[in-house]
Amino acid sequence: MKISYITTINNKLFISFFTFLLIFTFSPFNLIAGTRTASVSGNWSSKVTWGGANVPVSSDDVFINTGVTVTIDIPTAQCATLTMNRPSTGSTNTLNINNNTLNTGTLTLSATTSPRNNNINITTGTLNITVGFNSGTTGCFINITDAGTLNFGGFVSTAPILTLVPTSTVNYSRGGTQTIIIATYGNLICSGGSGNKTFAGSCDVVNTFTINNGNKAIMNNNNLISRTFTINNLNISAGSIDNSSSTLTGIATNIDITNSYIQTGGTVYTSGSGFAQMTFTGGGNTTYSNIYTSAVNNWKKEQILVSNNTTLTLNSDLMLWGLSAGSTSLTIDAGSTLIAGSNLIKNGDATVPVWTVNGTLKTANINGFSGTASSTCSSTGNPNIILGNASNIEYNGTLNQVLTPRTDYADLTLNNNAGLTLANNLIINRTGIFNDGIVSYTGTGLINFGSNASSNEGNSNSFINGIVSKSGTSAFTFPIGEISGGNIVWAPISIEASTANSDITAKYNFSAPINNSNSLFMCDVNVLNYVSGVEHWDITSTNSTPAITLFWKNGSRSNITSVSDLLVANWNGTCWESKGATGQTGTTTSGSITSNLPFASFNIVTFGSSANPLPISLISFSAHCQGNNINLHWSTASETNNDFFTVERSKDGKTFEVVNTVKGAGNSNTVINYSYVNKNSVSSINYYRLKQTDFDGKFSYSEIRSVKCSENNTTVSYFPNPFSSEININIKNFVSENAVIEIIDIMGKVILSQKIENNEYKLNTSDIKPGVYFVKLTSENFNDVSKLIKN
Repeated sequence: MKISYITTINNKLFISFFTFLLIFTFSPFNLIAGTRTASVSGNWSSKVTWGGANVPVSSDDVFINTGVTVTIDIPTAQCATLTMNRPSTGSTNTLNINNNTLNTGTLTLSATTSPRNNNINITTGTLNITVGFNSGTTGCFINITDAGTLNFGGFVSTAPILTLVPTSTVNYSRGGTQTIIIATYGNLICSGGSGNKTFAGSCDVVNTFTINNGNKAIMNNNNLISRTFTINNLNISAGSIDNSSSTLTGIATNIDITNSYIQTGGTVYTSGSGFAQMTFTGGGNTTYSNIYTSAVNNWKKEQILVSNNTTLTLNSDLMLWGLSAGSTSLTIDAGSTLIAGSNLIKNGDATVPVWTVNGTLKTANINGFSGTASSTCSSTGNPNIILGNASNIEYNGTLNQVLTPRTDYADLTLNNNAGLTLANNLIINRTGIFNDGIVSYTGTGLINFGSNASSNEGNSNSFINGIVSKSGTSAFTFPIGEISGGNIVWAPISIEASTANSDITAKYNFSAPINNSNSLFMCDVNVLNYVSGVEHWDITSTNSTPAITLFWKNGSRSNITSVSDLLVANWNGTCWESKGATGQTGTTTSGSITSNLPFASFNIVTFGSSANPLPISLISFSAHCQGNNINLHWSTASETNNDFFTVERSKDGKTFEVVNTVKGAGNSNTVINYSYVNKNSVSSINYYRLKQTDFDGKFSYSEIRSVKCSENNTTVSYFPNPFSSEININIKNFVSENAVIEIIDIMGKVILSQKIENNEYKLNTSDIKPGVYFVKLTSENFNDVSKLIKN
């Protein structure tokens, strides 16, 4: 009995345990070990979602059934695989990742047709796929609607449809070969340790495309179809971009950069038969930066285009190479700008490419726009640089720049306060724009404006310090001035339209013109009796002599005291004549006058007046050495309101200093002689001028005299004195080349003038009437005036 009882109990226990195993094993929740199936919608962390089973872990295979929506609600969800099954009619399977992370090995989206879709929605969360991705050909979507991230860490077979926003990120991070799905990306990253990342077709990246860690991004491997990519920002830190590995010829790939290109490593090249076009067409500001400047690490077989009103700024040198000879490798379209700064654009190999500028190129390079290996457009490789009819080359450096002497400038803009230097001929064919910076010449420097060219008038900080030429028939304003003796003088001059093709030149001089202070050199003192002693313009023409307009930009400096009395004064080779005035504008501070009488020829022009009598009539001014001293002599035939003379000296003929003042006679109608001895003068060349000042403060300058003292100083003697029929002239230590002797009466009239060719000379004076005369001897480095009497 006892034994039977125990046996019965054990049998019951065995039957109960066996029944439990059968129930557990064949439960609908645990038919397959490590599998979790979502048959109802819910949160990832809820057992209800998984039919009462535990939440999936990294070793579980997860299935989401037809019509079910699962939302990840824990920081990090994990599974080995995730499969979203084929939805039934009218239903959708959905996985939501909101500010969370899902890590899965393999993701499979079963094929379906609309409206039966498989949707994965990511807002600010992350989906990491570490092994691979399988997708049906239709009805499969991965949607990132905020700053979410999708990491493809494994293979990608059939691609889903990616719907992305600009803040989204898709990272192809497998350390091997991957296919980049066709999509419009927000941020796109190739970060695998190595391997080819091949685009399946044309794509856009509305934010940033980043390549690093030794990846190669193959943009086009299609032998039949070219591809286009629009990329806002392209960052390359390692690896490479192969723009085309296909057999396509011509432009196989076009990559449009709309904001920035930054390369701190890697290479960009084209391995296939064709070449790539790298365009910058964003319509805004775009930057280029590349720390590599050798042909080995730069753009190989790349054609660069800046268009659509885009501004491209170079933050490094730009190297181009590998196109066939004569191919265009750089184009700046009209309306677009390339800001080169001090960086160089280089051709990297032996081909001779074409670089075309139809827009604006700005250079801060001290060696200029082109012409040398160190210019902005380097001459290395001999690129053919074409400046189109709408091109504009702007010099905008902060140090003095060399102005490249080209004859094909369309527009030339100056924006360099440090100034520019020109050593040869330059032609502007459309517009000169002088905003900032003064152009100075060296060598044979000259700026010519073509027949259809125009220019602004410049300003006090921007003009041409030298001769300017204008060809053709159109009206023109010469943007000229002069830097003289520490003075920066802006003084434009204009011409009206010519009646025939002409080459007209103009040059401004901040100095007294010839014979400005002698009434004997006024053609008609009743019409013109005053000529500026401050400034003048040299003007020439090969044909027409149109009306001219003179400008004063600083009335105090130009001694303008009355606008209504102003005339245009012209030196006709013998005397000063009036060319009238019309259209006087402005005030005594600034303004302009235009001639209204025809010119027989151009020569020297300046301001004149009929209501301002000459303060003095200067008949002579000389300087010569006596030992270590320099004797200065000058004579006036008449004086009106003459307060005083200022004797000024210079070592370079430009910057003068005051050495003495001599009181004037006030008013006089007789010859008055003045003198001053500048003692212990330096042995180098000395330059002297007189500044005559009226009682009312008006002033004018004489012509400049130069003299050099040495042990072999020049001396001259005249005998007899008084003389009758001849004067004997004896000159010691004198170079007679270009020497002239003049006899002047007490009224300042030149009675006789002859060239001196010997150091001993006899001057025939038999035709001269008895009286008091001045004998004036001048040469390039000597001046002397002596008083003689004829019996």
